[in-house]
Amino acid sequence: MKYPGFFVAFIAFLMFSVAAVAQQTFIISGTVVDENGAPAKSVTVFISGTKKITATDAEGKFSLSSITPGTFQLSVQMIGYGAQVQNVIIKDKNVTVNVALKVKATELREVVIGPDRWEERYAIFKRQFLGTSDNAKECTIINPKVISFSTNKKKLMADADEFLIIENKRLGYRIRYLLKAFEYEDAVTKYDGETSFEELEGTESEKKRWAKNRLQAYEGSMMQFLRSVYHNTAKQDGFVVRALHTSEISGSLMLSADPVTFDSLARGTDTTFISLRHKTLYIQHIKGDENKVTEESYKLKVTDIYKNKGSLLSLNLPEALIDSKGAYTDYRTFMIQGLWASMRIGDQLPFEYQPPLKN
Repeated sequence: MKYPGFFVAFIAFLMFSVAAVAQQTFIISGTVVDENGAPAKSVTVFISGTKKITATDAEGKFSLSSITPGTFQLSVQMIGYGAQVQNVIIKDKNVTVNVALKVKATELREVVIGPDRWEERYAIFKRQFLGTSDNAKECTIINPKVISFSTNKKKLMADADEFLIIENKRLGYRIRYLLKAFEYEDAVTKYDGETSFEELEGTESEKKRWAKNRLQAYEGSMMQFLRSVYHNTAKQDGFVVRALHTSEISGSLMLSADPVTFDSLARGTDTTFISLRHKTLYIQHIKGDENKVTEESYKLKVTDIYKNKGSLLSLNLPEALIDSKGAYTDYRTFMIQGLWASMRIGDQLPFEYQPPLKN
């Protein structure tokens, strides 16, 4: 999904997907071979951001079932080889994906961090990677020593040859994270990777607490917003969406007085995708009587993005194609600033997550 980054806070490119109810499902299958073309056994294959994960058999074959229509990132990982990620679009039939592994190239690092400074660098990495929210504070990286750090002048970089194993005890998930890149310099962070989720085992009381915390993490999130855009429920779900433009006179950022209507926000392309075309949107999630749109335009300062708990969603491409699950087809689609950008790995939910039905 992707080379996400930050501007003041995290500028991310994210991919989201949501399970649809009562939809026909399909299969993603294929074969993985090594650099010599021989079948690769026990290779990890997963759909990023979901709980769907498997391993290749003795013939290098794999199969992932119960896949609803939409766009997905299929990730293939084996120690000693470079990670392979392929964008897969499913519309109305099963898909075959064959992957050829490539030996991981050894990269020259300018300055490798030794053991004496590793803990210091790890503290920075953990804060920027997991976040600082209540959810993030209850996350533990089980195998931190697989992370290698290096520097280039003021830039801190990190990578790992193995999955990072993260336990989120507030949301009830064990996450395998395939770290592909991490950079931190002057309060600006960029990182890229693929996630695989697994449910933690817990008591009934723990499961109830996890369900409550997951709902809190979901409400107002970008995942919920993208789903609401597709299903035309943004207003009902508490989202106030306004267009952002730059004043030709002062050059300052200005918000439109009126909210963006769904008809102007997105249009259907076929039964699988809708097209989101607005260049830059300012999005707030407001509940109750406060869910009213300000009648006058006002200038927006950078600090207002955070003070108002709003998010800036900017299109880097002419349009965003969003499927029925909230996924979009190109990782370069969005730049995100504000509240959503501050939500890191510690706040993520698997794409299978669905909130409880309201009575």
